[in-house]
Amino acid sequence: MRIAIVDDCENERNELCKRLSQSSFSRSYDIGICGYGNGTDFLNEAMQNRFDLVFMDIYMEKENGIDAAQKLREFDRDCLLVFTTTSTDHALDGFRVRALHYLVKPYSDEELDMLLDEISQKISVEEKYVEIPSANGSLRVKLCDILYAEHFKPVSYTHLRAHETELHL
Repeated sequence: MRIAIVDDCENERNELCKRLSQSSFSRSYDIGICGYGNGTDFLNEAMQNRFDLVFMDIYMEKENGIDAAQKLREFDRDCLLVFTTTSTDHALDGFRVRALHYLVKPYSDEELDMLLDEISQKISVEEKYVEIPSANGSLRVKLCDILYAEHFKPVSYTHLRAHETELHL
């Protein structure tokens, strides 16, 4: 899952990136996070490589996040969009560009976790992962790749589309 964080404040970008990486959300999805200091750089990248989820600040130094979101919607109607901002003044504008949510800074870990739970419900099962302990450490396996699992004490076997993997639980 490709995630973009668009915020002109580097500390804000880094903090959200850290919070996303440490959340249970990152254990369920194979995520890649890219940070952008302005909407123009983000849009240039998004035109070339689609993002699944975008966290966008509204008040940025040279441009407005609402304007960048409108431009995004011209070529990507499906990406999940979340505004992260210090004011509720643009909530209606957020709905006009089909934003999923509007996080007001500073937002709590609980607010972010609730949002990530909501996002999890909107993402297809093909994107979801599970970590399974194995003899060689733990494996990250897409849920859609699991055909079935069976358990014969003390070993569990997980049968995957491509091959069978012996996993010790």
